Amino acid sequence: MDDGPRQQKQRSPTPEVSLDGIISHIGFGPYQVIAFLLAGLTALAFGLEITVFSLVAESLQSQWGVNGVKLAILPSVTGISNIIGGVFFGYLCDTYGRVWPYVLAMMNIAVFSLASAFSPDYVTFVCLRFVVSFGVTGSVVLLFAALTEVLPVLNRGKVLVLIMLVESLGICATGGLAWWLIPRYHTNGWRYLVIATSLPSFFVVGFRIAFPFESPRYLVARGDHKRAYKVLRRMAHFNGKDLPFPLSSIETLPSSTTRSLKTSCLKLGSVFKKVYLRTTVSLSIIFVAHTVAYYSLALFTPTILGDLVQNSYFTVFVGYLGQIPGVILMSIIVEWKHVGRLNSMRFFICLAVATLVLFALIQNSVSVPVLTILINFSTVPLTALMLSYMSEYYPTSTRGSALAYFSNLSAFFGIFFPYLAGYATDVFGQFPWLFPSIWAVFYLVVLLVTFCLKQETLMVNLLDQ
Repeated sequence: MDDGPRQQKQRSPTPEVSLDGIISHIGFGPYQVIAFLLAGLTALAFGLEITVFSLVAESLQSQWGVNGVKLAILPSVTGISNIIGGVFFGYLCDTYGRVWPYVLAMMNIAVFSLASAFSPDYVTFVCLRFVVSFGVTGSVVLLFAALTEVLPVLNRGKVLVLIMLVESLGICATGGLAWWLIPRYHTNGWRYLVIATSLPSFFVVGFRIAFPFESPRYLVARGDHKRAYKVLRRMAHFNGKDLPFPLSSIETLPSSTTRSLKTSCLKLGSVFKKVYLRTTVSLSIIFVAHTVAYYSLALFTPTILGDLVQNSYFTVFVGYLGQIPGVILMSIIVEWKHVGRLNSMRFFICLAVATLVLFALIQNSVSVPVLTILINFSTVPLTALMLSYMSEYYPTSTRGSALAYFSNLSAFFGIFFPYLAGYATDVFGQFPWLFPSIWAVFYLVVLLVTFCLKQETLMVNLLDQ
């Protein structure tokens, strides 16, 4: 039995008087391409921000004398900021829409990320990155909510996963910049890298202002059917389609009141309603274990590689390239009828466990670069798939709050676990098997819990109330 109320799969070729039917009639065209480019540029900016610290960590250690445990202070305190920002932007997303909260979140990232490049000491750098992180969770919430709600059901899974491809390209570019800038400009190379990674966020702000179209699903959920109809007509016009639905048919679509939307944001516990409880608990364990493992690996792998290979920045850059084929493969299999979201998730988790176990057992000049590539190949696409599954499972009226809840939960545990990762890094020379073994156990737990998820979201319409 499924544990959530889901709509029936769309089988009729005739457009239904439902948002999924209307959007499927409009199809995937120029409007969705523009929405994807906006989301992709946001994902690019997000990828740069979450990657840059791991690449400048070694420079900060040498310049300001910061050890592995002290280095963990940054991801720890920024985890607190992520929680605050997640609650704030989750509330704004479901109460005031997907446009201006988007601008606010990205402006926050852009300005304070740029300012952090001029930090005179580690404390100042931590404080400024704390403020940057306030908008990071918000950007993820708004990115997936805004894009999910304009995609036809036939293309949704593939497009949402491909967002990670853009983020992966950004991460690879960051690795390449670090490989070029930091060794070349010893003292200020890390500052130039931080400046470069802050620039895409400014472009996102301009893009979102130039493309201020609200989500029709959000407008319907709010009860603003006239504005929703205008947006749907604009979508159809962009795609060269007629909209054979009068305003009266849009006005029959169910909506939630503004008050109920605010309530669902203020009380993130809405995701713990009985109908969602099993999935919410399972996803909580899965997402926390994955994000803690993934970001700890991303944060400390460059430092670990410094003990194993001569050119750690080049190895990191090559390892990042492994994300690209991983995301492409997932975007293909995630839409296969007999694979779908859940089996795709399990396949990549199994690969991550196997790779980390091999990394713990075999460490030489040949295996380390290969296994670094495989770690990125298997772990990076999982984030996009998990967020896509959440976006598809929860209804429009609580979609932003649900995404914020999971991001905040992982951020809460992220306050503490970087210290574990930092300690494991410091003792790596004595126990080289420890670091990868810890995260292999985390992914093994994730694999087991995925079997508690019973609802496959492949080809299932979104809930709009």
